[in-house]
Amino acid sequence: MLPAAPLRRLSRPDVPLRSVEYGQTRHPVQVAHAGATYVGSDKCEKCHANAYAVWKSSAHSHAYQTLEKASRPSLRQYDAECVVCHVIGFGYQGGFGGEKQTPNLKDVRCESCHGPASLHVANPKNQAFREALNPWKAQPGEDGAKRVGRIDQSCQKCHDTDNDVRWSFDKWKLIAH
Repeated sequence: MLPAAPLRRLSRPDVPLRSVEYGQTRHPVQVAHAGATYVGSDKCEKCHANAYAVWKSSAHSHAYQTLEKASRPSLRQYDAECVVCHVIGFGYQGGFGGEKQTPNLKDVRCESCHGPASLHVANPKNQAFREALNPWKAQPGEDGAKRVGRIDQSCQKCHDTDNDVRWSFDKWKLIAH
């Protein structure tokens, strides 16, 4: 007799994923800055047109579609283990809750890497908000190798050996902005 397969609960399209069985935590930006919420990348485009253009031309801009089109197995857009890396903020307060409930949070977008940006959008000159959304900038006294290591570790939360066997930090250059 074979051991039972692990249970993976899939959500129906009309039921928010988080309401099924997945808890929510606060993103580090939300911990540091109470009230920070996800707003979607369209809010970023106005002030960050160049970065938005880099994102728009990248594979990240249609990451959710890869789940929808997957056929072996299919229905990956309802599998939390897949969804978490193909949307904004799944598992965090106010993050992706389903394709119908939060369509503006589909795909890997600005807030996937930078965190919930509502406070920055409301007050773009606030230095504390800007720094919270840019943790990959070089820290005082930090050498380049350490910074690259921090960025690479962040990327590997999704681009790990289980999900992206071809990952190389050189790919980061495709989305650097």
